[in-house]
Amino acid sequence: YTEGEPKRSKPLDSWIYRFRRAIYRESILSQRTEEKDKKAAANVGQFMERNLSQMGYGYLVKAMRVYNTATAYQRCSVIRNMLLNASKPQYWAYARDIFNVYSDHDWPDAMVQVTLLQLCERMSKSGNPEEGERLIQEGLQWARSKEDKITRAAILSSGADLDRRRQDVLRARERAQEALNIYRSVENSEAQQGMTLNKLALIELQDKKYNAAMDKIREAEKTAAIPPVQAMCRFIEGSIQAQGRKKENFEKAATFFHESNRLAGQSGNAMLALESGMKLGEVLLNSQQPAKAADVIQQVAMMANRLQAPVQERLCHAMLAQAQGGLKNFESALKASQRALKITQDLKLTGLEAFDTFQVGRFNMELKNPTEAVALFKHARSKLPAQANPNFLKELLFSLAGAQIQIGELRSGEETLREALSPAKMTNDQQRLMAAHFEIARLAKNRGDKKDAKTQFNLALAIAEKSKNAEFRRRIKDELKQLR
Repeated sequence: YTEGEPKRSKPLDSWIYRFRRAIYRESILSQRTEEKDKKAAANVGQFMERNLSQMGYGYLVKAMRVYNTATAYQRCSVIRNMLLNASKPQYWAYARDIFNVYSDHDWPDAMVQVTLLQLCERMSKSGNPEEGERLIQEGLQWARSKEDKITRAAILSSGADLDRRRQDVLRARERAQEALNIYRSVENSEAQQGMTLNKLALIELQDKKYNAAMDKIREAEKTAAIPPVQAMCRFIEGSIQAQGRKKENFEKAATFFHESNRLAGQSGNAMLALESGMKLGEVLLNSQQPAKAADVIQQVAMMANRLQAPVQERLCHAMLAQAQGGLKNFESALKASQRALKITQDLKLTGLEAFDTFQVGRFNMELKNPTEAVALFKHARSKLPAQANPNFLKELLFSLAGAQIQIGELRSGEETLREALSPAKMTNDQQRLMAAHFEIARLAKNRGDKKDAKTQFNLALAIAEKSKNAEFRRRIKDELKQLR
């Protein structure tokens, strides 16, 4: 310890204890090469991976290096794949720019190939579709110039992903099939064939051709019965089962997503492990199992943070808020919803800001903070597009009205309720319409407008009689008697 000192680590954003000189560390490690020493190092790597990696990218890098020192090469390889998936995409773009600016330099083909493949894969999943298409064409041209069949097939596969994201199912199918044909012409490419068949299955799934999708995944497993292919097969099967709304569908879907998550983790496919974990949490949530859903989503949210996947992390926290809300853990639900909103605002996901702000307001209401809730609901309303979803608008307006009435803003609450009548009619929500007319009538009665109150009570009564709601009908008639 006399040769060490605390130092600030920028990659870890924390203070750590380091040797004053790197040679001290290397000399000690060179003397500790027995199996027990390697096992101790592997345990340290495992601890860092499980407990510290969610704190940032740097901890995952450190865990990989510790595994390498411990000769735990399998875990090292898995984390390397996770890091490669989680690396900042702009670095690959910087590398491509350098290649283009210094085009006279004889850049190694392997370096250009990896850069293009990484960029094509990333742009196919996110980013501007037009820029992604230009990059795909650039990659295909480079692969043709080098007569590199494997790279051409991989870029065509990324192009199929881009087309699928653009809802162009026909072109996606054509590109994926062309990639499959190239792989079939190359020896020892069974793994790539299996993955491409899975992509074709995903395309069929998007086109709602579930039998065709099942045929493709069966062919994929027959071609390459290996964990990376099997993980995607289970994911697709889970997605097909999730289309059903029966209990047995949810149970089967949960089993498939759980298996997909396990196999993806085993094969080092971090992003698929993340996606299947999110789907598992969603299925548990939809099948009214909030406790199990909360446990799963909490773990997946940490994984998304570790992989620097903010869009997925935001969705995890939004689902976690719903799960905790279902368990009446409103403090935890509020915390999760606030995290989702922060990510939405950081990423400038304007289309989601209204919903995430509404969620924060809703949990403030549950925690008896109506004043804060009113401010949040108003902010959510200001972020709505011109043609807002009537179901969401209805929920927002009814929540805002309830909060306004709670804090004594009776006139504003009444006006908001009157506005809520329109989306309630659009969605044919008779119960909400009845409740709104009843509450407006009571507010009108309290401010002395008996005529308006009677009109509103009668409108509520007509709905109650039509829906055969005896209890509400009795309450409305009692109110009408008091008006005479």
